[in-house]
Amino acid sequence: MKYQLEITKAARQDLQESYDWYDAKLTGLGEDFIFAVEANRIHTKLN
Repeated sequence: MKYQLEITKAARQDLQESYDWYDAKLTGLGEDFIFAVEANRIHTKLN
């Protein structure tokens, strides 16, 4: 069974806030966060 993940507007806003928070702690950490989210999204979609 394949899943489709819908990212709502509120979730996108949360992702942006999280990205900003991580990147404020250490430049580039926000990118790592988004990469991890995307990797998990792909993993979920494939399973």
